[in-house]
Amino acid sequence: MMLIPSGRETTDKKWKIWSMSTYLAKFEDFPEDESLLRASSAPVTDDSHISISVLVVGGGNAGLILAARLKAFDIDYVVIDRNARVGDNWALRYDCMRFHVYKSFCETPYIPYPQASNDGLTRDQLADQIVAFAKEFDLDRRVLHRTTVAATQYDEEEKTWSVEIQTGDLRRTLTCKCMVLATGGAGFAGPAPLPDLPDQESFKGPSMHSASYRTSSDLIAAGAKSVAIIGSGNTAFDVLVDCHDAGLKTTMVQRSETYVVPMTYFAHPMGFGVYDILPADDADVIVNGGPLAIGGALLGLVHRMQAQAEPHRYAEARRAGLRVQDSLTGDLLVNLIDRCGGHFVDMGSGMDLITTKKVGIRSGVVPKAYTSNGLLLSDGTHLEADAIVWSIGFGHTDGRKNLPETLGIGADDIARRLEPTWGVDAQGEIRGLWKRHPGVDNLWMFAGGTAQHRWFSKVIALQIKGILEGILPDAYRRTPEAPVAGD
Repeated sequence: MMLIPSGRETTDKKWKIWSMSTYLAKFEDFPEDESLLRASSAPVTDDSHISISVLVVGGGNAGLILAARLKAFDIDYVVIDRNARVGDNWALRYDCMRFHVYKSFCETPYIPYPQASNDGLTRDQLADQIVAFAKEFDLDRRVLHRTTVAATQYDEEEKTWSVEIQTGDLRRTLTCKCMVLATGGAGFAGPAPLPDLPDQESFKGPSMHSASYRTSSDLIAAGAKSVAIIGSGNTAFDVLVDCHDAGLKTTMVQRSETYVVPMTYFAHPMGFGVYDILPADDADVIVNGGPLAIGGALLGLVHRMQAQAEPHRYAEARRAGLRVQDSLTGDLLVNLIDRCGGHFVDMGSGMDLITTKKVGIRSGVVPKAYTSNGLLLSDGTHLEADAIVWSIGFGHTDGRKNLPETLGIGADDIARRLEPTWGVDAQGEIRGLWKRHPGVDNLWMFAGGTAQHRWFSKVIALQIKGILEGILPDAYRRTPEAPVAGD
């Protein structure tokens, strides 16, 4: 419940309710039992047919945290994942990857990160934590690695899913009551395709999406002495620092204005800094328990207040050529929810290279063609580069569009029955995620960042437990159709 003062300031101040929210926290008869977590898990059978309650597609951070929730609710499940090992969803990222948020915001449920872990968690710290998480709760026995979905079908009468899964040359059938798609952090899309520019064959150096980037050492080994980084979001700045520190002549190509928010803004107690004050579970209720239309607006006001106190914070960066949108006009949640990225959380490193002109910046231009030694830009100038890293995000944020890759044959029919994902609907709620869909039963889309993995894993597990026990009311299906953000 959120209260606001009513009437004029007086000694006899009265308050009125601004918003009041309810959410499902627990079932009295079917509690979340953490003592079940450390019980041994039975390995998945080698049978040609597997029958379970829940299939989780995706064994990364989201999928394994959900697996732990299901185990605590005494729900039988199987996780399938295309990677070879637990933790590969982090371990296979680029070497210099790190989170641009505080550790307190990213805690896993049940067991926190080690005290020695730093803010701005690194790739290896993230991988080590999810490996330790899976080991602590014996989750790996319920994961089928190197496994993908070949075909998916929903039985309307039985209200069950039939899924053909492929592990190497072995194909098996898995039937389940409920299925959760946990195949991506932001959306469900793979890397955006590289632009089809003229004269690509003339460029002989490495040219790759940032999803394929590992380390600046690979570029140097290929003979590169200079690099162009296309993009200006978090990943682009990580790569920028890595390449500069390795001695490469580094230039960022900023195609359009970038929303930049200092990491220190996250520490404000009226914003995400609440996670530094309260346990993560309690802070989650404050952040997620109320309407997004109110909480999101309040967060924007907090960031705007901080930006008003230092309106010239990015003056030097602008003079150096970077086009910055700060929190006076920009909004973090618009970038997170509508765009699923494209912003930069400023941790200091990277921005200082721009302001001191230790790296180059070309802003307001886009690559138009390859040359033998770089790129022709849209303003007619030429940028010399021996290597090119395209940090241009991912193809789309609507999870329906990537279902054929996720669910195989039959996915198109399922996609037509789902809501789009991300953006905000006419009621101010995030679309398509963590809830039941109007056109098909017993299917959930599970995406977002690590904080959303922690909170919404329980939201989904409670819905599933309620369905399996026959106590969950029918889903609300009357979401109004109207133009919404994100379309």
